[in-house]
Amino acid sequence: MRMIICFILLILSSQICLGETIQVPSQQPTIQAGINASTHGDTVFVQPGTYVEHLNFNGSNIMLASLFLTTGDTSYISSTVIDGDSSGTCVIFTNGETQSATITGFTITRGYAIINGGGINCNNADPTIKYNLITQNYAEDDGAGVYCVYSTAISMFLSITTALHSTLFESRLVL
Repeated sequence: MRMIICFILLILSSQICLGETIQVPSQQPTIQAGINASTHGDTVFVQPGTYVEHLNFNGSNIMLASLFLTTGDTSYISSTVIDGDSSGTCVIFTNGETQSATITGFTITRGYAIINGGGINCNNADPTIKYNLITQNYAEDDGAGVYCVYSTAISMFLSITTALHSTLFESRLVL
């Protein structure tokens, strides 16, 4: 009996630690709805398509990923698009997100910022940004593609093209 109870506790604890998987658009209609429905440690998987949205991680330490994450197929990067519609920053990390907050496998395009960070803006946050194509974003001041200030953001395997305006500054990374 003791073995059965230990086994049940082991299974329950592993479910708690692993986090849930949220599918967009089959379980949540938009990426932001998927982020809002998630809790720390969850993964939000996004199917290929163009999503006209402005995303805010809102302090959630989650994984946001295209199918590139599970397949390694780079075609998912160009076919899973976050489009800012030239009306705001595409992705925002400004609520103390840690390196566990990850965005992987997207094209991030047509972001617009009056001040800083048209494509991605991370301020006082330390997200992991990897395997993304960041293109055709604009900022009036700094970081048309990626703007990170007071941040130890981890950026790996990025391709930043046609960033309109400055690509630099303040204490860490601004691309």
